[in-house]
Amino acid sequence: MPPFADHRRIVFRDLECLSLSVIEQRSWQRRVVARDRHALDVLAPIVRRPDRLFEIEGAHLLHMAAVQQIARFEADGQALVLKRYVATTRARRLRRAMTTSRAARSWHAAHRLLEIGVGTPRPWLMLEQRFGPLRGRAWLVTDFCPGMHVDEAYRLGGRNERDAIETSLARLFELMLSHRISHRDTKPANLLWTKDGQLQVIDLDSVRYHWTRAGAVRGSLRDRRIFLDYWRDEPALQQQFARRLATA
Repeated sequence: MPPFADHRRIVFRDLECLSLSVIEQRSWQRRVVARDRHALDVLAPIVRRPDRLFEIEGAHLLHMAAVQQIARFEADGQALVLKRYVATTRARRLRRAMTTSRAARSWHAAHRLLEIGVGTPRPWLMLEQRFGPLRGRAWLVTDFCPGMHVDEAYRLGGRNERDAIETSLARLFELMLSHRISHRDTKPANLLWTKDGQLQVIDLDSVRYHWTRAGAVRGSLRDRRIFLDYWRDEPALQQQFARRLATA
C-alpha cells in the first residue's frame, strides 16, 4: 500500500484504481471535490448554498453540536447526510485555516478504509471555504447509514448477533492494525451495526496513519482501550469484549 501522503494525492485526481472519476474544482473562494460528475450535478444546490439545509424549517437534523452539525436529506433517490465542520474559537479558526480541514481528512480516511475493506459511509462530496490557500468552514456529504450504535445492537441482539458483532469488532481492529491505521475515537456511538449485519465506522476526522509498526500497535491499543472503557460499568461485558479483542 502507498504511504498516506501518496494515497491522498491519488484520491484527489481522476483514478481508475479505486473505480472513481474524482472531480476537483478550485477557486480563490472555495474548493470542491466530488466522487464523479454525476455527484457534482446532483449536489449542485449544496455546493451553491451548503448552509441552507440547516436553516430550512422541518429539516431532518441528526446532530447539532458546536463544532459539528449533521443533517439528513434526499438526493438522486438516496438518503444522504451533510456534515458541517465549524471552528468555534479564533485560535481554532487560525489553526484550521493552515491545516487540512476535518472534511478533507474524513474524505481521505473514508476512501482509505473502503479500499482496505472497512465499512464506512461512501463519500459523495467535500467542500471547503477558501481565501486563497487559507481554509474556512468545511462540509462533507456521505451516504446515510441507518444502523444502530453497536452497544445498543449488542444489548438487543440474541446470541448469534452478539457473536457476529464481537467477530466484526475483532476483525476491524485487526484489519486497521495490519494497515497501520487508528481511528482515535472508537466509542460505540462511532461504530454502527446495520440490519444486514455489517459494521460501519463513522466520524473519521481523527483517523491517523502510522509510519511504523510500533506506532500502529500503540494506536491500536489506544483504540481498544477507548472502546473497552465505555463498558467499565458493565464488567462482565467489558471482560467479554477484552477477551475477543485480545485475539485480534
